[in-house]
Amino acid sequence: MSRVFQWLAAALVSSCLAHAPSVRAGSITFQQGVSPTGLYNAGGVTIRSDQATTNQNGGAQADQIIVGRNGTPVLRGLLEFDLSAIEAAADGHPYWINSVSLTLVAFHAGNAATGPARYDLLHFGNNLDFDEAAVTWDNAPKNVMPNGSGGETTGTPLADVTYNPNLGTGVTASKVFLDSAAFRAAVTGALGGADNTLRLMLKANSESGVNFTRFFSDDAANLLFRPALTVEFTVAPLPGVVAVGAVLLGGIGGRRILRRPERRPS
Repeated sequence: MSRVFQWLAAALVSSCLAHAPSVRAGSITFQQGVSPTGLYNAGGVTIRSDQATTNQNGGAQADQIIVGRNGTPVLRGLLEFDLSAIEAAADGHPYWINSVSLTLVAFHAGNAATGPARYDLLHFGNNLDFDEAAVTWDNAPKNVMPNGSGGETTGTPLADVTYNPNLGTGVTASKVFLDSAAFRAAVTGALGGADNTLRLMLKANSESGVNFTRFFSDDAANLLFRPALTVEFTVAPLPGVVAVGAVLLGGIGGRRILRRPERRPS
């Protein structure tokens, strides 16, 4: 191999490696009407045991997700987020999830509790689709729980918050369901599902007594009060780009090492 050819080949490979995509971090917040774009649509609705066949997405409480127990009825919330923007950002490259959090805005409107209560966020299940304009306590998609009511879930909570829902009239408070390994696994699983959609359930940890609270839903008039799911991720370069370049560069170096030393004129 001539010295000129070696130099050109080495320059070509070095240029390819220099322009190969590097590891990069990304963060996307999914919030209806806000992000990733103003056209983004999410889902959020209440289901309740005392109105088991009635959809709660309309009327005066359409902008609310009510969770907990108020005497006899049990109330739960369903949420869904299309995560396709993460795959679009990765653009075919390998990626992994670094952290996930969900921010909800709680408010007071007839809330009732005897003190602080814990509210759990659970994975509703991949591909268990629901229509927020039609879902009810009775027809919510079922997982594998035997009683088959209220859209039962399985597994441990992804995250939880504890606070006293008696916030006071006119008071709002952001509640953040923080990152966990289970939360990240749920997002990863959703991205591997048929529709890239993460579906979640909100419920009181103890569904007895009186401990119900209200969160703004995806239909809240104030866009910034709507549920916001933030996912941080890392995108890696395609393995083949770096590997091929390294092999070629290594091969050129090897040829150079194996060449006989040139004979200098005596």
